[in-house]
Formats: sequence, structure tokens, C-alpha cells
Amino acid sequence: MRIENTPVREMMMANLSRDYQNTRETYQSLMRKSQEAQQAENLERRQKGEQFKIIDPARVPGKPVSPDIPKILLLVIVLGMGSGFGLVL
Repeated sequence: MRIENTPVREMMMANLSRDYQNTRETYQSLMRKSQEAQQAENLERRQKGEQFKIIDPARVPGKPVSPDIPKILLLVIVLGMGSGFGLVL
């Protein structure tokens, strides 16, 4: 009776070994992914924790930086007169 069960037991043992190997590979893969995630989290945490220090304070300009209105008005007047004379001719 024991000899007759040998192929069945052998097949059961092969199935168990295969299942064990698959489970072990899955576990190792998950552990590897977990370690990579922890490393990424630590890197991100370090980057967020970086401190920035202002070395030079901002300088306030002496006069505002804006369009020079008198020059623009002069240019508009000259172009207007030029186009007017051009249309008359």
C-alpha cells in the first residue's frame, strides 16, 4: 500500500516545492520593492528638508522700471504725423 502511494506523494511534494519557490520569489520581489520605496521616500524627505538661506537682500531701485511715457508719446506723435503726411501724398 505504501509503495502504491509513492507517485502520488512525489507529485504532492513537487507541487509543494513549486508553490514554495513561487511564494519565495514573490516575497523577495515585494521586499525589494519595499526597500526601493523606502529609499525613494527618504530621498524625497531629504529634498523637502533642504533649507534655503537668502544671501543678498533685495535691492529697491531708485526709480521705477516702467515704460518711458514721454518718449512713447513723442514716438506716437511722430508716427501719426508721418502716416498722415504719407496718406495725403
